[in-house]
Amino acid sequence: MRTATIYMIKCNTTNLTYYGSTLQLFTFRKSGHKRDYKRWANNFIKPNGKKATKTTACNVLKNNNYEFHILEQFEIDERDKSKMIQKELDYILNNECVNRINPLTGKYLV
Repeated sequence: MRTATIYMIKCNTTNLTYYGSTLQLFTFRKSGHKRDYKRWANNFIKPNGKKATKTTACNVLKNNNYEFHILEQFEIDERDKSKMIQKELDYILNNECVNRINPLTGKYLV
């Protein structure tokens, strides 16, 4: 069993919100978002020669005035992440946010 975390990142300047979920320690996931933003903002070139891509969370982080909030934590079997991903999707569909990808399907939300 692993601890699933549903979280949000909120920009205090624009009120933009991003929702996510993870099985990682939350501190590691937060660091990952910050690292990804810095790489994109600094035009980081990956070993394959491609630029780092802008994620939707970058829109929330770019003003450097944001907060991370844990919304839910619960135990799940790490082999079945469907409950965690469904909860993340529920937050995305029922709240205004910058998320554009359905975490269940990997396709753009309509």
